[in-house]
Amino acid sequence: MSYTSGTITSATPSTVLLAAIETEMTNHPAWEFVEEYVDGTYTNRIWKNLGTENDWGQDYYVALMRLTSGIGANPIIIKAAEQYSTSTHLAIRNIGPSSSTAVTPAATYASYNETGLSFTNSVIFSPSITVQTTAFTYHIGVTANWFSVYNTTMSTTYGPLITGLYTSFWVTDWPDQEFPLVSRYAFHSSTSGGGAYSRRPGRIGVATNYCFNVCVATGLAYTNLIGNIGTTHSLLGSKLYGSPYATSTYLDSSNSAGPAKGIIPDMLIFGYSTTPALGDTLTVDAETWTCLFVHSSSTPYIGSINGGALFMRNNG
Repeated sequence: MSYTSGTITSATPSTVLLAAIETEMTNHPAWEFVEEYVDGTYTNRIWKNLGTENDWGQDYYVALMRLTSGIGANPIIIKAAEQYSTSTHLAIRNIGPSSSTAVTPAATYASYNETGLSFTNSVIFSPSITVQTTAFTYHIGVTANWFSVYNTTMSTTYGPLITGLYTSFWVTDWPDQEFPLVSRYAFHSSTSGGGAYSRRPGRIGVATNYCFNVCVATGLAYTNLIGNIGTTHSLLGSKLYGSPYATSTYLDSSNSAGPAKGIIPDMLIFGYSTTPALGDTLTVDAETWTCLFVHSSSTPYIGSINGGALFMRNNG
């Protein structure tokens, strides 16, 4: 895991923040820079997550996008795809589309796009990291499977943007269709826009959504408890256990969460007694975990109520 935080005051804040994100990616052996190219008004910085390092065993690609000028409060846009061509600059099996309108998955991999789309195409799910020209503080975490970005200009309800791999509960049901690639705001729970996937296993030939209709961040109701942190802790008090952070969602009424259910590796969600600060650490079974985000509700629940403090494993 590579983690950093800092404060930016700049007339070109997206340029400075993007450089900070890339520094942490460079510091982690699972990430490799591919290329920079300009597409219209955007400069796209393409990174590869290495299958030799991640839990899934296959590469995927991320585009970090900013307006080429970098001037003013224009956000960084983050997009991801399973494949990318340096010759055509097109993404294949990208995350998306962002629209809640149902579409029919491609026949081979249950993906939305098998022929290639530019990362600047507006149909692709386009979550953004907002910035401002006055001072703001950022927090960046990078692991072998995913990366997380949060700063004080972003929603305190939705939390950080997490992009990367999750562990699907349904991978054995559709082994030829599964590729658990997701981009999501950690605690987004409104009616749309919380996140999206690159595939919809089990839905070939059936119109379906790739974008979340309801996105729930939950501690799995304290099942699958991981690690006793002791009877007292300055941050968590009597709440002794962390639980896996779930990507539990409802994508369409006929399929409910289906293959979208799973957990984000190297991430735990804790209830807390004393509000932790972002960047605080705790020890679980002799491993160090760093706080990425703290929801205003101190206790995680199953269902539509979000809460708790999000921690990432330092050696992830």
